[in-house]
Amino acid sequence: MLFAKFYDRLIKTNETNPTTGLPVFKEVCFVEVRIKNNMTDIVDQPATEEKIRQFPTEYQLYLASKEKLKEGTDLKMFAQFSPKEVATLNAHGIFSVEDFVALPKQKAIDLGLYEDLEKAKTFLSLCKKQVDVKKLQAEIDHLKEENEHLKAQVESLSNTLKTSSNKPKRKRKSISLEEETNDTTKISK
Repeated sequence: MLFAKFYDRLIKTNETNPTTGLPVFKEVCFVEVRIKNNMTDIVDQPATEEKIRQFPTEYQLYLASKEKLKEGTDLKMFAQFSPKEVATLNAHGIFSVEDFVALPKQKAIDLGLYEDLEKAKTFLSLCKKQVDVKKLQAEIDHLKEENEHLKAQVESLSNTLKTSSNKPKRKRKSISLEEETNDTTKISK
């Protein structure tokens, strides 16, 4: 009896990143094929169309895992799980920490992972809080930028007011009452 597992592996290409000079890697779908009770004869190679046709159920499981990971946190990100536990959960169709937390209590007990269930819930709440912190930090940064802009406007208006108040005012000629009466008497003569 043959068992197959499709997975992604990073493969080094012959290219290098022009800015960093480091090698470029690409993700390639591989398939590992094992024979029951035989630990020596293992085929591990890039997945071909032939292997996909030969193991369609396993390939669909692989595609489902990739799709579910887009919606959640990879089980590998949760440090409490060993590779064996991750493989066990994947075999049961659980690919993300969110899927694991959604398990019924009895199912987690049956898998021997009930203690990890509470830890996973805490892990997710901390991750959510971290996302909230990032959102708040972005909002703070935006408000700081807006504050600096408003300070610049206030300073500009203040400078404008200072320059307009520093301009010399036209002095009005003050005429005394006597001069005014003298002027009017001159005109009447």
